Amino acid sequence: MDKESLKGIRILETSLSARARNALSRHGIKFADELIGLTEFDLEKIRNLGKVSRDEVMAWMEQRGYPITRIAELAEDSRKTIEVKIATRFFEPLYWNELKFVVLKDTDHIMPGDTLILKEWEKGDTPHYTGRETTRTASYVLRNAEKYGVAEGFCVVGF
Repeated sequence: MDKESLKGIRILETSLSARARNALSRHGIKFADELIGLTEFDLEKIRNLGKVSRDEVMAWMEQRGYPITRIAELAEDSRKTIEVKIATRFFEPLYWNELKFVVLKDTDHIMPGDTLILKEWEKGDTPHYTGRETTRTASYVLRNAEKYGVAEGFCVVGF
């Protein structure tokens, strides 16, 4: 079954339980093809989608040829370490744990569990690294969410 075959199938018209359908719909997932590419991490963040409903959604997608990646499958060796330039005005609150997320260009396809080395980048006449850096582990990543103000090609990474 390809993405086209899921296109146009409304979540509220699927064979999923009412609890699962309602949780997905309230989260803004209206069509079945919007579930393609999600991970168990993504499903965990959906309010009122408990473990039983989450397992149901994952089984439903797997039956249709789109298995949702389970947390256990996100092995340690698949996690990346990524160096990121951060302007001083954003680096300071990140360094002191006052800022819990950052908006980045989505060039490295950051996933939950990836390690980000945030390097302070001083803008000005001669842009340069200051030598300061801090390390954070991504706990969630929001992408493809223009309805929430996240433009295409960008992602919000939470720590």
